[in-house]
Amino acid sequence: MKTILFDLPIKISTELIKHFPHGTIQPYSDPNKVLKYSKQSDLIIFYNYHYRKILKQLDNTLPNKKMSELCEDRINQLILLDTITSYPTKKEFYKNISRKITLKPDLIYKVGNEQQGKDKYFYPETKVINIYHQNLIVEELIQGRSIRILFIGNQPFAVEQFSNNLLKNVNTYKEEIITPPKELLEDALRIKDFLDKNEYFSPTIGLDYIYSENKIGFLELNDMCGIPEQLEETFIEHLKEIISNK
Repeated sequence: MKTILFDLPIKISTELIKHFPHGTIQPYSDPNKVLKYSKQSDLIIFYNYHYRKILKQLDNTLPNKKMSELCEDRINQLILLDTITSYPTKKEFYKNISRKITLKPDLIYKVGNEQQGKDKYFYPETKVINIYHQNLIVEELIQGRSIRILFIGNQPFAVEQFSNNLLKNVNTYKEEIITPPKELLEDALRIKDFLDKNEYFSPTIGLDYIYSENKIGFLELNDMCGIPEQLEETFIEHLKEIISNK
């Protein structure tokens, strides 16, 4: 039995390989090699959401399949988590639509399920979008700070993203570890408790919020989160624990 690291940053993979006996850790960046060389008993720590469909063909993964399925379906994710968070945004859901959409002010239009700010639009930067057999969420646009409550294992951290774009995770020029606002931490811990109890597992869980004095909005859940440099050692130690206890 070995542990396969799929597309983890080289620095993190290198540190893990140093810590464990030779041959027990195998890094890959080619998804076809993961499919070809992994065995049913291997633990596969999966860290490239672009290849999420491959994860479904594997037996023992982190994030697990249940968490992955939740993160690849934005509409069903929010229908579920909006019942847990204290800060659901106002939104409308449209499943599998094909039409031209004329954008309106003060709204965000989220097409499909891509992460990292992709396929998200707002007026007047974009005035019209054409959608073909995709899901669409139309959500209120909240102005405020972009803050992620990032769980590495059970340890919560708050990461503020700074951007010159209304979509805070687009053109991010700085990330800063901050003291988490009390309301966000309490809300994130409640969501994390729900996820744990219902067997949604991942080495990292990112819960994204827009935060201001007048309004808080829960935006989404992510499972393969970027790790700020200041937290890399914490992430490595958590992966060491996972691998040692598998």
